[in-house]
This record gives sequence, C-alpha cells and structure tokens, in this order.
Amino acid sequence: MNFSELSSLFESSNARGLNSNQLANEFIWTESFESLFSSQNQVILGSRGSGKTALVKMLAHENLSKLASFYPKAKQHIESKDFIATYVPLKVEWVNSLNNYEEKKDEYFVWSLNLSLCAKLLDTIRSCIDVYIEDDIEQLIAERDISIEISQLWFSTDNLKLSNLTLIQNELEKIEFRKNLVFNKEAMGVELSEDEKRIGEAFHTTLFKPFEFVTRITKRILGLPRHNRWIVCIDEAEFLTKSHHQTLNTFMRSASDLVFKITTMPYRHHTLDTDVEANINVGHDLEYVYIDKLGTAHFNQQNADKVIQEFAEKLFVNRLKYHDIEIFSLEELVGKSILTQSTPDIAEMTYVIDLINRHCNDETINRANELYKIDVDKFDDSIIRKLRGLLLLREEYNNKSGNSSSTLYSGVAIISRCSDGNPRRLFRLFNHLLSNIKNQAKKIPDSTQSERLKSYSYRELEVIKFEKDGLKSFNFINSIGNYFKDKGLVEKIGTDTPQSFVIDDSITEGQWSCIKTAVDLGLLYPYVKKDRNAKSLFPSKEGRFVLANCLAPNFNLFPRIGRAVRLHSIFNSSVPLTEEDQLELFNDED
Repeated sequence: MNFSELSSLFESSNARGLNSNQLANEFIWTESFESLFSSQNQVILGSRGSGKTALVKMLAHENLSKLASFYPKAKQHIESKDFIATYVPLKVEWVNSLNNYEEKKDEYFVWSLNLSLCAKLLDTIRSCIDVYIEDDIEQLIAERDISIEISQLWFSTDNLKLSNLTLIQNELEKIEFRKNLVFNKEAMGVELSEDEKRIGEAFHTTLFKPFEFVTRITKRILGLPRHNRWIVCIDEAEFLTKSHHQTLNTFMRSASDLVFKITTMPYRHHTLDTDVEANINVGHDLEYVYIDKLGTAHFNQQNADKVIQEFAEKLFVNRLKYHDIEIFSLEELVGKSILTQSTPDIAEMTYVIDLINRHCNDETINRANELYKIDVDKFDDSIIRKLRGLLLLREEYNNKSGNSSSTLYSGVAIISRCSDGNPRRLFRLFNHLLSNIKNQAKKIPDSTQSERLKSYSYRELEVIKFEKDGLKSFNFINSIGNYFKDKGLVEKIGTDTPQSFVIDDSITEGQWSCIKTAVDLGLLYPYVKKDRNAKSLFPSKEGRFVLANCLAPNFNLFPRIGRAVRLHSIFNSSVPLTEEDQLELFNDED
C-alpha cells in the first residue's frame, strides 16, 4: 500500500460517524475521560474536534462494555455497576426547528428531548441485559418484563403491551413522526382533534421524568445496586439557547438519581441561572471539565508535550490496527524532530553559542556566557532548552533564498505538537501528510513534511473565514500571528519571547467576538490554571490566551506558549496592518 492509499484511512475523523466497534477499537483512555466517572454533574468544555463527543459517547454503557476488552478500568466500571450512562446527541436540525414553533417552542423542546432520551435509553437497557444476564432465556424474560412495564408507562393511552425493546423502538418512531405533524399543524393554526392532542402524551410531563422512571424499573428488574447512579450524557449543548441551558441547570441543581454530563464549547455554557430563585453553584452543583489539549492545561510544557505526542502515536497505530494494516509507528513514518532534539544531536555547542551571539539580545547573551562558564547543565536547561528551536528557525529564515524549502517543521514531536492534541485535527494532519505521495520509502522526507505542515497550518487558519464575521476573525488572528513572528524572527530574542496575550474589559465587542470564534475553532486557547474551577473559569473579556500550535508553521513560530503581552500592545505595535485590517478590527458592530 502506498502513502496515498494509506491517507484515505484518515478521512473519517468525527466520532459521531464512527460505529461503536470502531470507536472502541480506536479510543484512547485519557485523564479527562477518567474524570467523568463521578457522581458530580459536569459540563465538559472543549473546542471543535477536541473529542467531547467521543468521551460522552464512549461513556454510554453499550460502548463502555466494548471498551472493557481493551482497558481493565472499563471492565471494572462495567462490573461494579456504579454508573450506567445513556448518550443523547442534540441534532442541529432538531434544535433549529424549535424556531418554527415560537408559541410552544419550550413545550416542543421538553417533549422532543424526553422522547430522544427514552429512545436512547432502550439501547442502554439492551446492553445491560446482554452484559449482566448470561442465560439467553433469562435475557428474554427480563426484556419482556421491562418492555411491558415501559409500555404501560409510555403508551398507556393506547393500551399497548409490547413485549420487546424493538417493538417499543418502532412505536417511538411512529409517535415522533405523528407528533411532528401535529406540531406543524399547530404552527399553521390548524385546529387539532382530541386524539391528535394526546399523541405522545406521556412525554409532555416534566423533563427527564419518563426517562428516570424507566431507569428505576430497569434497576429493579435487573437487580442493579441501590447506590447505582444513571448518567445522562447530552452532547453539543452549544446549539441550545440560554433558556434551554437555564432549564438544564435547574435539573442539575435539584436532588436526583440522575447525573448529568453535558458537552459544549468554552464560553458556550450560556448561563448559571435556573428556573428557580437560586442559581446553580459551580463546585457544588456542577464542575467544569476542560478537555482542550487533552486536559493538559495545568501541566508544564514538557509534560503536556509528552502526553500529546503519546496520544498522537497511539491514535495513528490504532487506526492502522482497526483496518488490519501492517503496523508501523508514526516515528518510523516521519522520523525525529530536529527542532526538539537535544543539543548534541543538532550541532556542536560552539555553533549553538554562535547562534545565541547572533540572534539574542545583550541580556540573554551575557547570561548565556556566564552560565556556560559556571554550570553547563543549567546553561542547557535555562537557555538552550528554551531557545534551541527558535534559534534554528531564525537561522533558516534569515538564510533562506529563492524557492528553497524548510525542513524544520517535521518529525513526530513537531507534528504532534502542531495538532494541539485535537483528535480531529490529528486525523486531518495524517491525511494531509500522506495524500498524493507515491513510490516513497517508509519515511516521508523532511522537506515534504515541512511543506505539508505549512499548508495544513494555513488551512486551519483559513477555516475561520467561514464562520459568522469570519473575515474579521481571520484578520484578527493574522495580525496577532504576524506580531509574534516579528518578535521571534526579526527582533533580537530572549528566553521569554512572547507568544500569548492578555485582555481586559477595555477590548471592543468586535475583538471579543473574534476571540470567542477562535476559541470555538481551537485557534486560540484560554490559559487555565489548575483547580481554577469556578464561575470565572472562562470569564468574559478577561484572561490570557495562547495562539494554537497548529498555526505555528504558518507564522514561522516555534510551537510553545511563550510570554504574554497585552492585546493593545499588539495592535499598537509597528507591525504593519492593511487598511482593511484596521477597519475590520476596530469598527464595533451592533
């Protein structure tokens, strides 16, 4: 198989499109996933493609039971029966359709979510029966008993007594179709008959009640432990309105046998208000779980890079393994990264010192010379480790001539860093690296990797153009990236070269909107300190933001966090902006 054929294996990158077997085979157990096995309500925050869906989808009992073949921890959770989870996605088209029923959209929201939850619950019940009852006959009896009780609860007006879960699933589909016709009639002002008004009557009750009642039936008939907690996993809550979030918050605040795991993007948990007098209390009623960069926000740079690289290598091998492709490592494909190797592997120490003397500011040169004389190990840790990659980039940038291509953005360490630990981004990167390459040996040449990584980097930035006010956001990020490029490649450097920025409430609404859009796409990352789990986890119009590593090749930057500067310093600097940039960035819009 040549590389181009191999690239097609990495075209599918969205967890929503993977079947449960493939998801279980390719899933990687992370610290973020481990944190979800908790009786605490949690709002899981992450940018697009960060793996939110994979986490809550894999938490569902029918998927976790498959994962038990690969991870002892999964087997332990399944056997303990402490937590049983049901996963329900919020479909964009369904959420958008709520706007068609202005007068009854809250009623439609509750009814539809109740029905969706109950339909997904059937998959969970079927999985529990398969896992916890070995005898085939006993399985049929348990399914019959549960199904009959469900029928009496959900379909009491129709006097149905359905004897298996498949029949119940079919009936729910019929009810959903008929009810949608009723909602459409109401929206058009058509008078409904009494029979039409009673379609799906059981799901017009309080949100989660039809679901919760059946979980109790299931616990009783299957003999699940009394301390068992049922987890409701609601995916993509960013599509809901502030009013819907307020409703969900109300249930998270109230005492219940249900535990909620809700995914959304940073800044998209719209409110802490509830439908009662008291607001939801972060740290008590719920906690935030921030999963961007694989949950390494509170790690130091070296440990975070290590976690992300190990994840990238496993993800690559797992995809090959699932498709029965001869296994070889990511490092075999792309080699080591010269930008991150230790000093002896790059050049003689005298050459590195020469680079410092040519590219660094006086303060750094003096400190480097002093440390080199008295403590070589400290010199390597305090100076070389921080400057090595940037020095090589500067040297290549300053000596580049004509159409010569870079070779520095290559190797397993740099490729994994430039993914930011974003699974979907990793798949795109693997696909881009391998496509249209024929008759190559196993290793992709460094120059080809670097060329591909740069074009991939620009593509990641260009995607923001397609968002609302996307051109404004594109120019905003471009200006920031070019400022950091100027600081890293043109001006004399020190060990604290800037590559992040801080804001306060003096920024314009237009700039703040650009930041939120970039955070949604994982082009900027909020700098979150460990245990900063409070209402101010993602405060409005304040905080520190880091340029995503995926953008580093596009701006000739070394992928790292770097020192923070104030945002207004970036836009008040001498780095030239086009007239269009100026208009886009500083014109406030209503």
